[in-house]
Amino acid sequence: MHFRISVLTILALASSVLSQIPVAHCPGPVQCCGRHGSAEDPTILSMAQVLGVDIRGTPGTMIALNCNPITVTGQALSSCGETPVCCRENLLNGLINVGCVPVELNVG
Repeated sequence: MHFRISVLTILALASSVLSQIPVAHCPGPVQCCGRHGSAEDPTILSMAQVLGVDIRGTPGTMIALNCNPITVTGQALSSCGETPVCCRENLLNGLINVGCVPVELNVG
């Protein structure tokens, strides 16, 4: 039974990381980041360790690096090289952000 719960939890986390949410549901500001991926990504893990941030306890969580807030939605479409995200936790002035999800931008 414990195994089933763990698998279901992992699947739920994975689907939440891959799906986009509307801007209105963001827990924080919409941000453009230099890179994002899972906490297990060797590059992201290495950068976090260099900066003294322990993200090893956050498997399956999207982490974003070098983020800046987007104040105008159109700016995201024209100048953001990665998919815009919003994150639960912003550390070190946007150098590392934890609990991120891609943002669905509906610009007409």
